[in-house]
Amino acid sequence: MEWELDALALANLVVMYLAPGTMSPISLLELGIYAANGGNKLVVCCPEGFHRKGNVDIVCERYGIEQVDSLDELTDAIRTWYFQWHEFMSHMSQQMIYPK
Repeated sequence: MEWELDALALANLVVMYLAPGTMSPISLLELGIYAANGGNKLVVCCPEGFHRKGNVDIVCERYGIEQVDSLDELTDAIRTWYFQWHEFMSHMSQQMIYPK
């Protein structure tokens, strides 16, 4: 468990899929941890049918965590994040090479 928390803390983006028909207690714990710490690097996919969807909806809404309802939307959210990150990193590289 400690190595997972360490790895999550180092990640630039954390993607969480809460599948219908599962209980996912550890994922719910991790959602709570990230919510308490701002949740700014978390994207949650919680489709209809997940047994605690209502709770997840409330937590994501309250703490401003990006939430989607399908794997297609999750893929789009990851792509969007990646392209924004790549653009930011390219900009930073240019600033380091050609400082003003």
